[in-house]
Amino acid sequence: MNQTKEEKNVHFNTDKNLFVGVLTVSDRCSKGVQEDKSGPKVAEVISCLKGYNVIITTFIVPDEVEEIKTVLKHWTDDVKLNLILTTGGTGFSCRDLTPEATKQVLEREAPGLQIGMFVAGLKSTPFSMLSRAVCGVRKSTLILNLPGSVKGAKESLEAVLAVLPHALSLLEDNGGTVPHYQTKPKENVVQCGCYQQEDDTNITKNPDSSGTCDFLHHVFHLTISYIYR
Repeated sequence: MNQTKEEKNVHFNTDKNLFVGVLTVSDRCSKGVQEDKSGPKVAEVISCLKGYNVIITTFIVPDEVEEIKTVLKHWTDDVKLNLILTTGGTGFSCRDLTPEATKQVLEREAPGLQIGMFVAGLKSTPFSMLSRAVCGVRKSTLILNLPGSVKGAKESLEAVLAVLPHALSLLEDNGGTVPHYQTKPKENVVQCGCYQQEDDTNITKNPDSSGTCDFLHHVFHLTISYIYR
């Protein structure tokens, strides 16, 4: 790994720091043949996360499983970053190996985040179905794979941005002091009939729903609703 680390401080009116790693995975960018555009865009988007002083470390590696794993392990085990965002290497090319490297590092996967990014991507292009991105946790670090295109990386990250503070808080204190959210669902957000709120607020459910649905039906319902609403 011969790329130089770069740290950037983005200031908000808060004393809470969020340490983020943005890892660009690209043979061409790692050789300096092509400018890295997705990495800076990911850093720009995550720096807008409200309530944090976001401290970002960036790095570029080629599409090599061992080099990707080395950085991910270093950032989680040694540097102890709160969040790692990779961009690139999630497609069907024989050199797209980011998901394989990430899976070897993860201790627990987070498929819900993958589905959220997938649904958001379908609103823009059917080619989002070709993404093999994975998300999950190693120790107390959340790791998300994002597409390599600037547009894809931006949209995927924005799709899950709202839930990241809660996810990161749960990892930080193991859920010991984090209160359950009691926010009503937004009016323009499609809710499946199996949705259950954690407080006593009355929620109007889909009248055709029995209150439970299997996983595939839930994903299908949300996907179709988001595409055609």
